[in-house]
Amino acid sequence: MASPAPKAPPRQKILLWWRKVTPRMLKSACQQMSRTGQMPGVNAIPLDEPTRALFEQSNTTPPASSAGGHTALARRDVFDLLDIKFARLLRQALPGTLLGDTTVTPMPMVAILSPLGLAFWDRDAGLKPGHVLEVQYWPFPDNPMKIRAFARVIRVHPPNEADRVRVDCRFEKLEQTIQKHEKPVRRSAPPPPEPIKPAPPEPEIIDLDAPGIPPPPPPPEPMVKAAFQPKPEPEPEPEPEAKKGDGKNKRQSFRLNDDIPFTWKLISEHDYELALNHLFHENELPPRAMEAKFNAALQRLDRDIVFLRKMRSKAANSANWLKEQLQKQFLGAGMPAEEEIYFFLLVRVANVVEELVELRPIPPKAVQLMDHMKSKFQYIRQRDESELANDGQRLQKSLEALSNLERQITKKGLDLEDRAPEAGKRLRQLSDKLSILEFKSIDPPSKPVKGPEGLPIYTINISATGLAFRTFKQGLQNGDILSIRMGLGLSDDVQIEECFGKVVMTKGPEEDGSFRIACQVIDQSDELRDRIHYHITQRQREILSEQWRKNNME
Repeated sequence: MASPAPKAPPRQKILLWWRKVTPRMLKSACQQMSRTGQMPGVNAIPLDEPTRALFEQSNTTPPASSAGGHTALARRDVFDLLDIKFARLLRQALPGTLLGDTTVTPMPMVAILSPLGLAFWDRDAGLKPGHVLEVQYWPFPDNPMKIRAFARVIRVHPPNEADRVRVDCRFEKLEQTIQKHEKPVRRSAPPPPEPIKPAPPEPEIIDLDAPGIPPPPPPPEPMVKAAFQPKPEPEPEPEPEAKKGDGKNKRQSFRLNDDIPFTWKLISEHDYELALNHLFHENELPPRAMEAKFNAALQRLDRDIVFLRKMRSKAANSANWLKEQLQKQFLGAGMPAEEEIYFFLLVRVANVVEELVELRPIPPKAVQLMDHMKSKFQYIRQRDESELANDGQRLQKSLEALSNLERQITKKGLDLEDRAPEAGKRLRQLSDKLSILEFKSIDPPSKPVKGPEGLPIYTINISATGLAFRTFKQGLQNGDILSIRMGLGLSDDVQIEECFGKVVMTKGPEEDGSFRIACQVIDQSDELRDRIHYHITQRQREILSEQWRKNNME
């Protein structure tokens, strides 16, 4: 039974204050945070200034009397006057801040709070995605605890009926911002303490009349036979100090080369922002658009294969085999162009099966053509593998087999068109489209077995902050965003984790034509970082135990 989807964070009313900050103000706050460990506070206000600001006459015109004849201010007018007085207090607390960039809510504001950020509704203040806000809010009405943070605007919604815009923000990680903005400060070493001069020795009093007494001779060394003298053990040579980048630092101890279920997909910046926005509202990553279309085509093909199996089991087996191969290649495809090819071929197979189900009965030549499609797929793979291995004899056999198969498909397809024109036409079109397949850039798994959800197994260098892998696919560049799925945990308890990575290094091609890719995990949660740490420590323990058992067996 499928587990229910996590609920979105509820809306609640909180007291909220925010202001837009400039990059210089954010940098200054980060520098103070790194020096003192605390965020900068607001300026102190003299005691007489709040009193003067609160009781100062307003420049606004008092509202007219109400319909009932009373001169009492309307409820909304009272709040407007409170806004003006709060704004005056704000100008004293934060001099030099524009009123348009700052807001104080005298009443609770509707907001959505989550561990990654918050969303609030306010008047349109000209905020745009990318602006950085300083936020202070009181999440609990009955608790005076105040939370203060910096947040970056990721989306601004259109105004609603109450002329309020919704602003979605993601909290800034000050640790990363400090490393980005702050330059290393060279601290001068404290002066060495002055050495303590020993007191001069007291002059020795020599009695000239006393007789000279020579000092006693030293005790004789014990006579030990040379045969029983132990050899002095050589002193261990001091290990050279670890240099930066030689792999002997503390961070290197939390790296591990491991065979894990792993796939990656190159996505655009737009898809990355959409995924983050969906994660903020739903607490889960959405399926990509291409994955959704491919899964829909799979469901359609599975439904038709069930009906085809009742009529011609051999044709159904060939169609199911093609479906599994295309699904496997789509799962391991990392570039968008590869995914489009496999999706296009899957749709062609679904169209052929749909047409065969409509035939009553299915002609034998249609069943033979479906088997030829399976053979053509296999010969194309054998051709590319022989070319990569420089096996000329096997390559020549594959080319000859493909040529003979093409002639049979053309002849039988034309014969089938006389009886079932649409089915013969679609089968010949499928054969033409299978010719675009090529297996030269496919990454071979490190193990033939599959992981959870059918993920292939690859050798990955994994750490708490990033990972590195090898691929035969060309086109990755520094700065590209990857959607990553990997399995973490021991063999009996592997869980699939989804995250995003940013390519920071590309090396290659090497002698075998592969590229080495290193990427940094971005927007990483504390839970995922803990999972990676736990996985690395457990795998290191397993590896050491296996080595110990192997040494003892020998």
